[in-house]
Parts: sequence; structure tokens; C-alpha cells
Amino acid sequence: MPLRIKLLPGEWVLGTFMLYAIARLVAARDFTLDQRSVPRSDFLLVFLLVLGIRLFLEYRRTPWPEERRTQRLLHLVFLFLFLAIVPVTFPKFPSLHPEGGWEGATSEVFLAVYRWVQVVLLVLIPFSLFWLASAQHIKAHGRLDTVGMVKARWRGAVGSLRDWIPLIALIYFYGLMGPVIGRGLFGDQDAPLARIDRVMFLGHDPRVLCEAIISRPLSEWLCACYVFYLPLYPIVLGWVFAKREAAPFRELGFALTLTLAIGYVFYTIVPAQGPLFLDHFDVSLDAYLGARLKAQLMDRTRVPRDCFPSLHTGVSLTLLWGAFRHVRPLFWVLAPIVLSIPFACVYLRYHYVIDVIAGIALFVGIALLTARSTRLQAAFRRETTG
Repeated sequence: MPLRIKLLPGEWVLGTFMLYAIARLVAARDFTLDQRSVPRSDFLLVFLLVLGIRLFLEYRRTPWPEERRTQRLLHLVFLFLFLAIVPVTFPKFPSLHPEGGWEGATSEVFLAVYRWVQVVLLVLIPFSLFWLASAQHIKAHGRLDTVGMVKARWRGAVGSLRDWIPLIALIYFYGLMGPVIGRGLFGDQDAPLARIDRVMFLGHDPRVLCEAIISRPLSEWLCACYVFYLPLYPIVLGWVFAKREAAPFRELGFALTLTLAIGYVFYTIVPAQGPLFLDHFDVSLDAYLGARLKAQLMDRTRVPRDCFPSLHTGVSLTLLWGAFRHVRPLFWVLAPIVLSIPFACVYLRYHYVIDVIAGIALFVGIALLTARSTRLQAAFRRETTG
């Protein structure tokens, strides 16, 4: 029977956006990319990690047959041997050179641990995936047949990759936005956006109004919420992906992919740097610890002119919406953090208020489209190969 592949909604979004980005680069006749376009390993690790969690849950649900006791023992011995040998290959923990008092030392330690763990996981996760997949194969067939295991699992692996690739690709496309926006159709739109803010606030600048409430506890909280945008992806996506149904993850993945794609297009139409990089403020922010972490985890990879709409707002609300629809207990845990992000975008001076409003509108429109379209819901549930 010939293999028939039907494109998923997220794949249509990815393909359309790629055509748009390529057309913009071709029109500019310049394909020079900066270092931010280099893929980040953390998002790839997220995919592998949640895939490992899903395999582990499957492993726990499937009992070992009585006649497989010898194979089970040998498989456990293989695991213990690996755990005994592999630490020798772990990278040396980086040396620390903290600056700036206890805040600098805390930030330096956190970032060093974060980077060291990424390298360690690159060693552990591939082995864990093989160990879990081979255990499932031995349970079913009584012996390990690597070729047979690959044949038995390739459809599921391809399906999982297809569910993830549009979203991961759009996340990586953020690095391309700098060159595309730099060759944009229009000049920076900071001045019009700032004027819109002043009109909405009856002649007052909302970022200046925020100076009256600046305090260190509030700054630390909002910085933490703003940085939490990064782990928000793996927490929600991983939890939804761990469910055995494909439709919920495809629904959330499509909503996120479309949100990112539309947001990136608007970055090129309404380029703006943001008040933090253009305006002068009389009162400095007191987020000493949070600011250091934010600078390393987010500001370092930020591309210029990524203000309108606020994807920090649109994406975080979309992830919270996904948790509400599919993992309700997680929604209540994340709600206080996510609902603080729109205000953090203005308070931390990254965005104009109109950016945040546009991000909310983008989220609402895509959530309604995704949830109410019967054609989309049917596409999320159908098989992708036949």
C-alpha cells in the first residue's frame, strides 16, 4: 500500500511562513545571518526530554511478563553499568568568577548549573530513550532486535517529529527575524506606538507612570515572571505531550505555531525597538538578581525590533490556555505567573502598552479559531500516514 502523507495544520503554517521569510531575504539580496540564528540546544533537549517522559510513562504502564524475568534482569544490569561508567564522561563543572556581590554570585552559579546540566542531558537522554524503547521491545518480543525495534517504532517516531517540527522550527526562526526586519519595508515605528500609548493614557506615558510603583520586590517578581517564559514552553508542552492522545498536543502546537508566525510577520511590518533601548528614565529598576538572569537567558539572544505584537504576552497566554483545556491543575499553578507577564512587559520597559494589547488580541483570535473550527479539530485527530 503506498504511503500517503497529509499535511497537518501546523505544517501548512510553517511552509507559508518559510515562503514569506525567503521572499523577504531574496528581495533584499542578502542572506547574511547573525549568531542568534544558530539553533539553541535547549529547545532540542526539551523535545528529547518530554519524549523520554512519554516513553517512561509507557514503560511504567506495561508490565514485564513472567517469562521475561531473565531479560528484565539483564536489561537492569545494562542500565546500572551505564550509570556507573557514564559519569566519567561528564564535563567538568565550569569555574566561577562571580562579580557584583551575592546577586552576581547567585546568578553566576545558576547560569553555570544551567549550562552544565544541558551538556549532561545531551549524554543521558539519548541513552535513556534507547533503554526505554528497548525495554518495551523486549517485553513484547522476548529479545532485543534493534532493526525490528526501529521498524516497529518508526511510524510513531515520525508522527511525533511531525507534531513538534513546525513549532521548533518557528522558535528557531526567531533568530532569522533580525536580518529580515533589518531589511524591512518601513522604518522604526517606535514614535507612533508611543503616541498611541499616550492617547490611551490621556497624554501620560504609561512607562513613566510605572516609575511611581517601582520597588525591588515587585521588580524581582516581574523579572522572574518574564524569564519564566522560557521554562513555560517545556512545562506545558511536555505535560500535554505526555498524554496519550495526539489531538491535544497538535491543537496547542498549531495555536503556538500560528501565533509565532503572525507575530514574526508583524515584526517586519511594524518594526520597533522598544522604550528600554530608546527612552531615558529617571528611576532605575531594582531587579538586581532577576536582571542578571534575564540578561543572560533572554536579552543575549534577543533580536532588535521585536515589539509589536508582544509575543511574550501572546505565547504565554496561549500556553496557559492550553493548560486550561488539557491540564487543568497545571493551569491554576501557572496562572499567577502568566497573568503577570503582560504587565511585566510594560513595567520592564520592553514593550509599549499597545504591543501588549495586540498580543492579547492575537491570542484571543487564534484561540477562538483553533477551538471553534471543526475542520481544524478534525485535522488534529486524523492519522497523518496511511
